[in-house]
Amino acid sequence: MREEALLFGESQSLVGILSHPNREIMTDDAPGVLLLNAGFVHHVGPNRFSVNMARKLAGEGFPVLRFDFSGIGDSKVRADHVQFEKSTIDEIRQAMDFMQGALGSKRFVLMGLCSGADNAIRAAYQDRRVVGTILMEPYAFLSNRYYLWAYGRQAFRYKSWCRLLRGSSELWGVLQSKLNSSAQQTGDNWQEWFKEELVMNLQQIALRDIGLYFIYAEGGPAHYNYRVKLQDVLGKTVNRKNVHVMICPQSDHLFSSLDHQALLYKEIRGWIMHSFQGKRSVPE
Repeated sequence: MREEALLFGESQSLVGILSHPNREIMTDDAPGVLLLNAGFVHHVGPNRFSVNMARKLAGEGFPVLRFDFSGIGDSKVRADHVQFEKSTIDEIRQAMDFMQGALGSKRFVLMGLCSGADNAIRAAYQDRRVVGTILMEPYAFLSNRYYLWAYGRQAFRYKSWCRLLRGSSELWGVLQSKLNSSAQQTGDNWQEWFKEELVMNLQQIALRDIGLYFIYAEGGPAHYNYRVKLQDVLGKTVNRKNVHVMICPQSDHLFSSLDHQALLYKEIRGWIMHSFQGKRSVPE
């Protein structure tokens, strides 16, 4: 395995690191893997997750590109005024174009955490070269039902009541934010539109038999949303064989502990090798 720093894209302004597999283990049909920014974290990834994942997958024969969107990390700010939600899709396509031209990759797996997962969903919806997505903690809609479920679980815990009475419970902050949002309803309208867009995109890419691998921190809002919304939606529209879910018990949003990271590396490696190694068909 060797790594190469490079510039690519229409204006040669996107910065990425390409992890090349050794020639003796790379197969012609191996999909290219793109690791997307998690929020404004650059291409190293939270806790160096992207670095370690890229190297492990390259060691299994998959070419992997981790890169920065414009204005993040080492990539230059765009000169136009395209909205970030649209520019990320354009730049993911440019990354796929680069790997297709340089390596001959014709199909791709997109992996992202948090907003990176959301961008992976949008790109998969718009580009048929995407055959798989690894969606780690995708967007969470903080509904009233979630708060009722989450804090209801703590109602019989002595420590929870102590924090509440001391004023140190996060519940006070939640109540304050809900009061503020009720005074500013525009945010709620935007959130509802964003939620419905993601749900619609997921439905459509699942119908194309694209692999969907959801990874959640147990008990978090993203996991709750999957249980009460996405699981039902996907179950009605697709063959469940292309939808896989992994739950990380007692994990935080960034999967910070070394034990959780080791588990993720093992499970993701197994899923991507089982799902895509040896397949030679390219979607029309």
